[in-house]
Amino acid sequence: MKNITSAFNKAMSFVCARIDQVVEITKPQKKFLKWIFEIWVMLPVRHNFLNVYRYSNGQYSEKSLRNQFDRKIDFPALSDSVFSKLKEKECIAAFDPSFIKKSGKKTYGKGYYWSGKDQQTLPGLEISSLALVDVSDETAYSLEAIQTPADLKDGRQMEHYVDVIKHNKERILKYTR
Repeated sequence: MKNITSAFNKAMSFVCARIDQVVEITKPQKKFLKWIFEIWVMLPVRHNFLNVYRYSNGQYSEKSLRNQFDRKIDFPALSDSVFSKLKEKECIAAFDPSFIKKSGKKTYGKGYYWSGKDQQTLPGLEISSLALVDVSDETAYSLEAIQTPADLKDGRQMEHYVDVIKHNKERILKYTR
């Protein structure tokens, strides 16, 4: 019988191959990342440590899950592995701060930000996204997303945006001129 591979299996094999290529990630972290990427999409319940443990079939205890999430993972090295083919293509860097409407008094980072849709400053959250755009494929690949701090005053938001780009300058220059 013909071996039929689903889109999910193809995506998972791609993710696993890229994780294996990253030298900066330890072997136990690689094993955990492969496992969590697969189970994360399939969880039919709220994503928290207890529920992930319940659906893990004994692979990881709740404490092990917490410990794994406490460890630092070199995600820039992982994304560089995933984006390695972009070095051969024509790419540009793009930066876009996006407004998210949010109410409530205890939301972290809630402040007043510009909403382009409403053409006014509104209470909510803002996330700044830095991406690589493959010109020929007309596809954007996110390099980093950072929440804009709420306590920035007059003109300081622009400095924050510039700092995000400066911080990622070397990564951007790997793919663009």
